[in-house]
Amino acid sequence: MTSESEAWAAETFGMAELGDVRRTRRLVQMAATAADRPGGKVTQVFACDAARQGAYGLLEQPAVTPRGVARANHEATFRRVNDEPFVFVALDGSSLCITDRGRAKGTGRVGSQSTNARGFQVLSGVVVRADGTPVGLGAQVWWTRADQKLGVSKLKRKLHDKETRHWIEAMDDATARAESAGMRGHLWFLIDRGGDARDVLLDAVKKDRWITIRAAHNRRLAVPVRRRGRARAWYLWDALAQAPQVATYTLRVPPRPGQRARRTTMTVRACEVTLRLYDKWRKTTRTVTLWAVQAAESRPADRRTPLCWRLLTTRPVRTEEDACAVVFGYAQRWRVEEFHRAWKDGVCHVEDSELRSARAFQTWATLLASVAMRAVRLTYRAREEPTAPATVEFTPDEIDAVIVLRRPKGVARGATPSLEQVVRWVADLGGYTGKSSGGPPGATVIGRGLADLEIAVRTLASIKKVEK
Repeated sequence: MTSESEAWAAETFGMAELGDVRRTRRLVQMAATAADRPGGKVTQVFACDAARQGAYGLLEQPAVTPRGVARANHEATFRRVNDEPFVFVALDGSSLCITDRGRAKGTGRVGSQSTNARGFQVLSGVVVRADGTPVGLGAQVWWTRADQKLGVSKLKRKLHDKETRHWIEAMDDATARAESAGMRGHLWFLIDRGGDARDVLLDAVKKDRWITIRAAHNRRLAVPVRRRGRARAWYLWDALAQAPQVATYTLRVPPRPGQRARRTTMTVRACEVTLRLYDKWRKTTRTVTLWAVQAAESRPADRRTPLCWRLLTTRPVRTEEDACAVVFGYAQRWRVEEFHRAWKDGVCHVEDSELRSARAFQTWATLLASVAMRAVRLTYRAREEPTAPATVEFTPDEIDAVIVLRRPKGVARGATPSLEQVVRWVADLGGYTGKSSGGPPGATVIGRGLADLEIAVRTLASIKKVEK
């Protein structure tokens, strides 16, 4: 019987074009094994010598590239949502630090020059359904930074010399992969303050993209906004402060260092703005018309900086529902942060890799990225569909194995518990301590539990063969 991880690997990488069907089969096998035994090192994932050597051989094969592996993964993601009217694509960048003392692995500078850290920069796009459920990866762009900073100010550089271009590349790539997968709906891109750049805004309007960016700059307006009884607002912050209130909602703020969890009231304001985008080095001015939405804490707690999101979007905001959709959509950007945690620390530990070439490392890291997203997706599906039968994500053998390991009262092998219950048992295997840990189980404990579950599945399969 095909395990859930094998079925997932076949769906994700079964259509990879690697020049030889045998390479594709090997990639699928590697992905299934990595899903069962996630780890940053090849030696951790593959226990058998033959499987380990096969993995090294595939990763060093010139015909197997990170882009080819990623393309199969990303198109599989969009095929899962090709009937959706739209999906969010949460974009964010991260750095992967790896050991490269001899600077022979094709790495670049990571962090400040004083740290001497080496590694790669990567911008990832996580596809999220309209209800907030993550689906998979839809884009990844890799690059390295030069060891020495360029002597030219970034304000004087052209777009192809700026890291800003990678935001545009990621959106272009996601759009191409969605079209190739036959998706008919829209992609709604979500970008943090790091992507609030002149070129990104102009590109989004030019290509008629749906995009929401958290504003980082108090830009000057080309056309002032004026509300009755108030002075004309020439800057974005002032325009939002006097924009009409369109909605309010209650927000639960999680605990932070030195602060308790609390509930607060958020006020939503929205208006249309025309931004003046001036390039002082080229002496040119461009204008772009967008909608601005602000969600701010109405009555901030004592001596606390009030919560405030200032968002720019190409989606028209003409009603209360439109404004709330923009705010809700941007909140889904957190899914990419959860992916990074699972990829780097919680599940896959990708930075532990000891592969010796940039291409082999990026190919391996791309495969592990899909494994990390699988754990994140399982986490949210259990929350969104708690009463669904566990068979939607687990095979009967896997359900039997977790029942044997957890020994729940009144539940015997052969039963079909709910998805929520089985995921909770898997999380318990991974060290989940209950609500006292800060909420429902996350990808980290689920990933650990899946690794233990895979061993139990193999043991039960061996016992069944002996019993026959």
